[in-house]
Amino acid sequence: MKTRLYLILFYLFVQLLPGEGHAQIAKSAFIVNTLGENLSVINLENKQVNKDAKNLGRYTNQIVIRKNFGYVINSGVNEVEVINLASLSTIRRIDVGTGTNPYGMDFVNDSVAVISLLIKNQVLFADVKNDKIIKTVSVENGPQGVKYAFGKVYVANSGFNGSGYDPGLVSVIDLDGHRISDIPVGTNPQALDVTTHGKIVVACTGDYGSIRPQLNIIDTKTDTVEFSLTLDLFITNVRINSDNIAYLATFGSGVMVYDLDKKVFIRDVSNTLPGGPDIAFDVDKNAYICDFENDSVYTYNPNNQRLNGYLVGDGPVSIAVYDPQVVITTDSVIYFKLNQNYPNPFNPVTYITFSLPHEEMVKLDLYNLLGVRIQTLIDQQLPEGKYTLTWDGKNDSGTPLSSGVYFYRLKTSRNIEIKKMHLVR
Repeated sequence: MKTRLYLILFYLFVQLLPGEGHAQIAKSAFIVNTLGENLSVINLENKQVNKDAKNLGRYTNQIVIRKNFGYVINSGVNEVEVINLASLSTIRRIDVGTGTNPYGMDFVNDSVAVISLLIKNQVLFADVKNDKIIKTVSVENGPQGVKYAFGKVYVANSGFNGSGYDPGLVSVIDLDGHRISDIPVGTNPQALDVTTHGKIVVACTGDYGSIRPQLNIIDTKTDTVEFSLTLDLFITNVRINSDNIAYLATFGSGVMVYDLDKKVFIRDVSNTLPGGPDIAFDVDKNAYICDFENDSVYTYNPNNQRLNGYLVGDGPVSIAVYDPQVVITTDSVIYFKLNQNYPNPFNPVTYITFSLPHEEMVKLDLYNLLGVRIQTLIDQQLPEGKYTLTWDGKNDSGTPLSSGVYFYRLKTSRNIEIKKMHLVR
């Protein structure tokens, strides 16, 4: 009995050791400030701000979080700076070439990132673990936002030609590096994001004058525009939460909020949320909005009620949220699998792990013995990988539940799996 208990405790200890899958990082927002050329960090657990946490390179444009690392685009020095989020130390710099002006970035998997090169009119595939350039693909004038979705890379070509704008195009590239199509969209497409239904939403800014901005929705199955909406504000960015609510950001004129499923505005030009140009979300669907002009970040709940405001560095332009509730690890071969929670029985917390062989929409719900849903641990689009979630034995309202048997169900577009666990008070 003592030997068995020792083995159980030892196994649990090993599972909780810090590493790529279990980083000792608090839930935090990481903000790059382009004017201050530095990084600010908001600890979302104790609400403390490290305003000038780390110096960055010139003309920082974007931060993307993958596992326990932040990838910062420093456009002025043509590099991607890789930062350990736990220590806030630079671990390497990826040189993307002189005179390229890297602008937007997204990940294909843990090893491969795709980066737009604004001046070169190219998209670059990079091995970010080995600092190698895999290939470059030519696109149209002024590529800015990039998004990987369902085996393809979508590139927003702004079309700026020095004196005006070429017709707006979104280039589609397969993972072999072939440019397979160009989709006509509104003028000056700058940013894009993906919905839970597999649609690409494009923010087309217009020419800041007579040509009005547009919101375009692309069906990724046919790679055609299925919906267009002319707007009254010159949006420069779009971010979508797991409820398919689009936050349409500007530089200085606020953020509109649009329900993509119902095709209605929640916040329009008459009652925008303050801030812009970037937004990020946590697993609870709270929105974190950069306010470039006021050097601030504001937090809103899903009902768009202000929760907090934070003073950060000079000119915040990009924000990403690290949430330890979702930890990503990736192996070379991955199969769909929902594992038994550990420990089980448990008190006060347990860990639920699962793996995805493909990027897809994922929902993990908890139920009691009567089949009543008591909490949703995650409901969002996830890339391939292995994930670990924690549950503290509480329902959606934060109320501790009584001892008993509970079920957890993992649902994707391809699979459903259910397991049971035992809470002991």
